[in-house]
Amino acid sequence: MRLKDIKQGVTIRSVGSLVMWLFALFAFWVNEIRISHFIGVSCSVLFLVLLGPLTLFTLKRVTGNNTFANVRLFFNILGALGFTAIIYSLGGIEATYLTPIYAALIAYLGVLAPQSVPFIIAGFCAFFFCSVVLLEGLGIIPGLKVDPHFNRSLTNQFIKVAVVMGLLFIVAYISSFTAGKLKHGRDRLRRKNKDLEEKSIQLENSQSELKVAHNGLKTMIAKLNSEIDERKKAEQEREKLINELENALKEIKTLRGILPLCSFCKKIRNDKGYWEQVDVYIQKHLQADVSHSVCPDCAKKHYSFLYKEGES
Repeated sequence: MRLKDIKQGVTIRSVGSLVMWLFALFAFWVNEIRISHFIGVSCSVLFLVLLGPLTLFTLKRVTGNNTFANVRLFFNILGALGFTAIIYSLGGIEATYLTPIYAALIAYLGVLAPQSVPFIIAGFCAFFFCSVVLLEGLGIIPGLKVDPHFNRSLTNQFIKVAVVMGLLFIVAYISSFTAGKLKHGRDRLRRKNKDLEEKSIQLENSQSELKVAHNGLKTMIAKLNSEIDERKKAEQEREKLINELENALKEIKTLRGILPLCSFCKKIRNDKGYWEQVDVYIQKHLQADVSHSVCPDCAKKHYSFLYKEGES
């Protein structure tokens, strides 16, 4: 049980005690109880209220789990004693109707404390209640009767005590059984939460790995797209070169065939049947520029006067 839960329990016990004191004040105001009953209830409630801070003060300074559990159990027993004092102040066996406050204490501790604690508290509650009834019956302590006509026969008291004890241990069993089920459920939930945390960590790691792989894939895709673009570009250049080579090959084949050449003017007939000068034909099919010059034989033939002057 955590200190936070103990503080909450102390607060609930103190508030419940003050509520009972208000009911006792109202009962005294309407003359249902006497001053002795009201003083007894007031002292018991004051004891329970002061027990709360003392409990927290002591538990904050206790070290060790076993010591902490034993001290906590001791203060819960004192709480049961304070509730017994309220029952005694309102008539003892006559106030059997107040014994459910024992059951409330047992049920609360049964949910939060170990499974043996409800039976221990139930045993002390039964012991305190039986002690009050027995001591009143033996005349050791004065009986604080609220109703002067209340039947205090031994048989009646024995039956009421037996019923109270039986109910207290039934509540203790139910609380312990419920606490065991809750503990089993908490343990199973804790295991599931642990498994969920491990799976969450694995999922985060997988997401990180997937992100790295995704980035690597994007890089590979970009590189592949770049290679594809380069290959497309190379393919286009290759096709262009092939076209150029095919065109050149066609021209070469054209030049390698028989050219129709005029015997007199030396013009060449093209594929369309038109006659072209040799230099024009060469420029079209060889993509070469023709520079005009005069060979020595033609120079002597057409420009003989130059040669004659030069010879003289």
